[in-house]
Amino acid sequence: MNETRIRLAVTGLSRSGKTVFITSLIQNLIALGHGRDTLPLITRRLDSRGRSRLRRVSIDPAGVQTIPYFDFQSKLLALSRSDAAWPPRTEDLSEISITLEIEREGLGQKLGSRRVRMDILDYPGEWLLDLPLLDLSHAAWSDDTLARLQTPALQPQTGRFLDYLRGLSADGPADGATVRQGHALYKETLSSLRNTAGLRYLQPGRFLCPGPFGDAPFLWFFPMPGTAGPLMHGSIGRLLQDRFETYKREIRANFFDSYFRSFDRQIMLVDVLGCLYAGKLAFDDTAAAIHDLAVVLRDGWGTWARGRRSGVTASELPWPLSLTVSAAQSLLAAFMGTRSVDRVAFVATKADHVPELDRQALRSLLTNLAKPAAGAIEADRASVSYHVASSIRSTEDVTLTVKGRPVRAVQGVLVPGGPARPFSPGQIPAEDIPDYFWDAGYFELPDFLPPRIDPRGVRGIRHLALDEVLDAVIGDLL
Repeated sequence: MNETRIRLAVTGLSRSGKTVFITSLIQNLIALGHGRDTLPLITRRLDSRGRSRLRRVSIDPAGVQTIPYFDFQSKLLALSRSDAAWPPRTEDLSEISITLEIEREGLGQKLGSRRVRMDILDYPGEWLLDLPLLDLSHAAWSDDTLARLQTPALQPQTGRFLDYLRGLSADGPADGATVRQGHALYKETLSSLRNTAGLRYLQPGRFLCPGPFGDAPFLWFFPMPGTAGPLMHGSIGRLLQDRFETYKREIRANFFDSYFRSFDRQIMLVDVLGCLYAGKLAFDDTAAAIHDLAVVLRDGWGTWARGRRSGVTASELPWPLSLTVSAAQSLLAAFMGTRSVDRVAFVATKADHVPELDRQALRSLLTNLAKPAAGAIEADRASVSYHVASSIRSTEDVTLTVKGRPVRAVQGVLVPGGPARPFSPGQIPAEDIPDYFWDAGYFELPDFLPPRIDPRGVRGIRHLALDEVLDAVIGDLL
């Protein structure tokens, strides 16, 4: 029996829904293997004169992998309890493999079976944000970061740390307590920017999600002015330089070089809706993060060096970054560059927060970010698609009456045991966002509870367009 094996990178920033996406994908494939039509496009792809060519779907047992196993069952159990809740935030790297056994046919004859095996990697979204650091010095990173922290609108979150820096000098003595306090204040600043300002482009990502490193001493650093050039041993600036360089070596050896050089297909999940309604600052921050990550993920950290020399970096653009045509071109051209990635799917998540007739606008907004790069995509012979999806559908479409007029909305449960409540996202811009859009008040999207899931894996999980995403990235292999 022959086998096709692919590595699928489910990428995206924190809270874009990677873990839920993988859980729903696996559960619905298992249900598909039991004869349920949980993924209609895949069902049609596998249909042969009214009979499915899919013989079996199985999760590969854990072997001798050095990567932790993605605990699919625990994620499923969290969704199957009477007080169903979303799986907790991903804290470490994990991997799972799933195999589809498919009957081959040709000229009306059966040709035996073949296997399609997918290796899927899950990891904290915060860790992705460290990749652009790999070609930066501590001084360059500090200049970029401090320029961002000094944005006037962020002063409530950043003021305390910036005030602390004013009392320090890079050539001053490296007092341990002083450095630890600066590190602690910087971590608090990052947490506040994420939790209260809705920002995602926050570095280093492991300050927010340390993973197996825990609180090792090489993590005790922070951005500081005046660290360019040689500094004396024993100075604060030299200590911060040394720890920053150690941190980069650990990232490169234990994360990027080990796991991000061999993917065949990629899915980029983007919480377009969440950052859109968190305000212009959050939206531009997310756009800048996606752009820079695309550059690095293309073909390694050396690409970042070439990108900086050619002028394509967030540090050389005004921040918050206004997404421009050139940035959009770089975004997709980066993904399509010299890596052997055959297919890329960009997915705007949380589609169930938007009524059906408005989902096309959300898809258009996502597509508009990358539209100018069509020529580069064709030249690289790679397939790129754009989708609006929800891994688990938690709402129903409803129509409200406001001042005597019908208003499209969705309705879902916000509190365990509570009633379903309606929510209307208002008008979603389909392409370039007009300036007046940002004049409206910002709000946080409601966190609808997931429906209770059958843990036996037979019925699948209700979703929106998950089959479209899967068909776009692996349909040619079925």
